[in-house]
Amino acid sequence: MATEDRNEFAPRPLRPIPRASEKARDAFATAVRDKGIPWSPDQIHAVSRVLVDPKMASHALRFPLEKRIPTGRVRFIRVEVFTPAISVSPVNPRENETRVYAVGVRGGRTLPRHLEADSGKKDRSASLVVRGDSRLHVAEILKRSVEFLRREQPELREKIAMDGILDPIMLVVADFEHEDGTSPVAGAIAIDGSSRLAVASELTRFDPVDSVYRWPQDQRAFHSLVGQIVRIQSVGKSEPDEKLEKAHRVLTCQADIIIEAVSLDGQTPLPMLEACRALMSNRHVEKPLDWPDGGQRDQLADAVLTELREAGLDPSMAAYLAGTLPLSSFPTTYSPHLDVRAHHIRKIIFSSTNHKAVLTGIRTVVSRPRLKKDDKSEIATELMLRALRVGLDAATKLHARRASMARTLMDEELWPSGDAVGSRAPEALRAAALAELKSGNITLGEDRKELGFLGGYWLVSLDALRRDNRQEILSKDGKTVETIDARSGAQVVKQMLTTEEGIHQLYQAIVDGRAGRDHVQAVNMSGQLSLDKTGALVEVKDEQLRNRFRPQVISKDNLPIRKMVTPADQLAAAAEGMLVAARDLRDRRDRAKTIVDADRVPLVLNEGLDAFMADKIEDILREVAKDVATWGGLFKVAEEKRRLLRNLARDDSGASEAATVLPEIDLIEGASNDA
Repeated sequence: MATEDRNEFAPRPLRPIPRASEKARDAFATAVRDKGIPWSPDQIHAVSRVLVDPKMASHALRFPLEKRIPTGRVRFIRVEVFTPAISVSPVNPRENETRVYAVGVRGGRTLPRHLEADSGKKDRSASLVVRGDSRLHVAEILKRSVEFLRREQPELREKIAMDGILDPIMLVVADFEHEDGTSPVAGAIAIDGSSRLAVASELTRFDPVDSVYRWPQDQRAFHSLVGQIVRIQSVGKSEPDEKLEKAHRVLTCQADIIIEAVSLDGQTPLPMLEACRALMSNRHVEKPLDWPDGGQRDQLADAVLTELREAGLDPSMAAYLAGTLPLSSFPTTYSPHLDVRAHHIRKIIFSSTNHKAVLTGIRTVVSRPRLKKDDKSEIATELMLRALRVGLDAATKLHARRASMARTLMDEELWPSGDAVGSRAPEALRAAALAELKSGNITLGEDRKELGFLGGYWLVSLDALRRDNRQEILSKDGKTVETIDARSGAQVVKQMLTTEEGIHQLYQAIVDGRAGRDHVQAVNMSGQLSLDKTGALVEVKDEQLRNRFRPQVISKDNLPIRKMVTPADQLAAAAEGMLVAARDLRDRRDRAKTIVDADRVPLVLNEGLDAFMADKIEDILREVAKDVATWGGLFKVAEEKRRLLRNLARDDSGASEAATVLPEIDLIEGASNDA
């Protein structure tokens, strides 16, 4: 038993690493050209230098492997490579939630913007182009990426040190271009496996930036450092060196090098960026680690914007929506205000004329026959959030802000439809909204919708309006149940638009947000800034905002009073919570249907679902469906009796019959509340 335990935790034995000849590397370059792979001479040189055994790679070129993606196929070769010669991905979707976009850098801050990648202008199916401001810019992004990946998955270090990199990483050839005019350089980057490479570079003590800017030009120095690690092979067990052994285990690994991407017909070239997005989305559904929500949605958003550009969207507008333009360089035709940018994002993503392009963009990443209900909302929300990521912790604040943004701005009743949204000064917009309110029209018009959308954006962005909390808590006396305000952000904003005080507060949110303040200042019923007992300005908080703007009822004295939480409110909140849970269940079912076997057939259709589990789920659904159907029927009966009561109330002669109906209504409503 003791022997088994020792073997279970024993590190992987060292495997000899051969030394390749220059002749073999030259033969590989010839094989690439003979195969017709459209790599430039610099790209061929870069790939040949990462190979451990160029002779085996030349043989692999004769029989490339294929992998299917939703829009085509990817051809690749599986070879052994030196890990220090490979760059981590500078555009890794796993880092999207922490990535700084140019639109989010304000107030003179000089945080480095993220790098941009595309398929280039020529030979788009064989390589990528990664663009940065300069070599220093690219180097800084690569260093930040490596630090992030090591920090996010600390458990990988010990596993890889013991066993090396077991699963193949995936590589693509890329040209690094620089806006300052510095000559481009070619290299191989890991579109999958960056986390493992980040750990490997720590164990081998190679600088990850050197894989791009040093080793392709200085092979002598590279092989000298490699030789210091490989020498452990000849030393043997007489001089054990644990650090050197760990470095040896991760010095090489298997890699799938993509050589071509083609459409479904097997002939038409497919843009490499599109192919990479599809591959990564497929590989990261469950392993090696799910991307964060922002990473997954950002990947979809980028794919949709790419497809919109292909469909005719102006490139400068696409960059404006993507957040890759800094505020200072917005074209004069675009608003410099982030709330107006949010409106344009919502308008373009939800436009019926763009529906096909949005669906096509999503399908380049995931295999999906039609759009899901929340696809557009999630993409639009993520694009809006790119202006807010600086300073937000991805695991907590950003997730909460994402939920609040979606629950506030994705409500159609707050969507202005005109082309002139954002063209008026906040003062003019407030005056128009007040005039619309005084006109007595209950339905929200364009002026109040615009104020609600723009003001709502800043209430969420500045954390004055948070996501709704659907919990129930015991009161201080421990006897009664109090329901926390379960209204969505959109419901709160719509309530604000029914009062002058609310319109003034939304106006102030716009003013504070555009002025660069980090909070929203409270105003009183006349629109003046509120002061506390010490004379200090009051900051708007979510709880206070919700309490100020609750639905109103009329008292016996014909005066408006604040509506308190009643059993009916609790029941409505419970029903809304059930609806959310039901939608979540539906989404989980859809997720189960996307899990496929090796033949890309939904696994649940071949294997089914565990019978015990299926029976339990079915029993719960049947029980819930029965109760919901009963309650819905009771509501319809109560509605009909309320209608009868209203009709009788119009006729004095029906007073006695009304008196008979009223108790019955009370009984039905009481039963509903008890239920």
